[in-house]
Amino acid sequence: MKEMRLLSGMLLFLVIVLSWYLPAVLKGGRPYLNETLFHQTIDRYSKGWSHVKPFYYYLYNFPFEFMPWFLFLPSAVAYGFSKELVEKRKESLFLLIWFAVIFLFFSLSKGKRGLYMLPVYPAASLMVGKLWDDLISSPMEHFPRGWTSFPLYGFMGFALLAGAAIPWVVSMKFPSYLPCSLPIAFLMVGGSLDGKRAGVAGRQICP
Repeated sequence: MKEMRLLSGMLLFLVIVLSWYLPAVLKGGRPYLNETLFHQTIDRYSKGWSHVKPFYYYLYNFPFEFMPWFLFLPSAVAYGFSKELVEKRKESLFLLIWFAVIFLFFSLSKGKRGLYMLPVYPAASLMVGKLWDDLISSPMEHFPRGWTSFPLYGFMGFALLAGAAIPWVVSMKFPSYLPCSLPIAFLMVGGSLDGKRAGVAGRQICP
């Protein structure tokens, strides 16, 4: 955090924003200022005159939007603070704070839309990506296998169900595209079954 130069970064941010916002305010006058700064920003957040959702909206919206990688996010958070990454816990804490602060901030807002969660996706993706990269490239001797095996089976189950459902959905909504959907369906179903077989073989080799 000390190396991020937050003060100079915020000053640079203000310079960039005000370089176009101040001329726009001078051009649009008080009505433009009230509309952009107060009505579209402060009122939208505190009063929620548009897209009003309950506080728990993102608890089900974000997992759905981040599928299938959301299955690995709890494991990625646990991995970031495990014995495997003792030397990189500051980086893991930074990503977790990045994710949690933005998630909580927009959860407290009255108005909610899925696209408001876009700033949390890089943090979540980096955590999941680190888990996957280490899972593939190095053995995890001090991290419980269940943290990765259960989400992986969930991932394969998701791929199996999605692959089976794609032709049916396409045939109902877009019948002319049914032939194009079949290779994708076969790939997802075949990949999920092959992944399950590989997992069983892995357990037999490394009990």
